[in-house]
Amino acid sequence: MSTAQLLIELGTEELPARFARPAVEGLRDALLELLAGLPYDSVRTFVTPRRLAVVVDGLATHQPTAEKEVLGPPADKAFTDGAPNEAGVAFARGKGADPATLRIVEVPKRGPVAAVTVVEGGAAVTDLIAEGLGAVLGKIPFARSMRWADGTFTFGRPLRRIVVVFGGEVVQGAAHGFPFVGETTGHRLKFVNLNCHPVLFLRDTQPPEASSSAPRPHTHAHRPAA
Repeated sequence: MSTAQLLIELGTEELPARFARPAVEGLRDALLELLAGLPYDSVRTFVTPRRLAVVVDGLATHQPTAEKEVLGPPADKAFTDGAPNEAGVAFARGKGADPATLRIVEVPKRGPVAAVTVVEGGAAVTDLIAEGLGAVLGKIPFARSMRWADGTFTFGRPLRRIVVVFGGEVVQGAAHGFPFVGETTGHRLKFVNLNCHPVLFLRDTQPPEASSSAPRPHTHAHRPAA
C-alpha cells in the first residue's frame, strides 16, 4: 500500500488566543472525518494565532477497494434469449459495470435476477481533499465568526492562504476562493534584520526523531514591495 504525508495549513489574520486550540482540534476532527476509512500512522497538530496546521503521517494515497454484488431486475426482464437486452444493459451501465459481465443469480424469494459486481472505493486522497476541504473548513468551531468578501463563508478571522501538500506535491484545488498553495510564511521577528517575511516552500514535515538528512522545507526570504 502506497502512503504519503498530508500537510494542511490555514494562514489567517490573528485569531484570539481562546479560538486557536479549539479551531485546530476542529480542523483535525473534520479532516479525519473526510478521510474516514483511510489508514494512517499518526496525526499531529500545530497552532499559533495566525496558523492552524494538521499533519497526517503515513496516509494511504487511495481508499481501500472492495467488490460488491449488486442485484438488479428479474432475469426475464434483463435478458432476451440468454443475452442482456436493453433493460439489462441499462442496469449494468447505471452501476458502472460492463454489460458483458451481467449474469443471473438465484435469490431466495425472488428467484433468478440480473446481477453485476462493482468495485467500491479506490478514490485518490487528492481528489477527496480537492472536493471536500471546503466543507471541512465550514465545520471548524469558533465562538464568533466573521463574514467577508462575498459573504458566503464565515471563519474566526479572514483567511490568507490554504496550504495543501501531499507526498511533497501541492494538491490541485481550491476552497472558498482560495487556491491551494505549497508555501507559507515564517515568523517575521525571526528575520527582523532582513526586514522581510520568509517564504517557506514546503515539501514535508519530519517528526522530531527523524534523521537530520531527511528533506526539509526550503526557505526563501521575501522582501515586501516598498
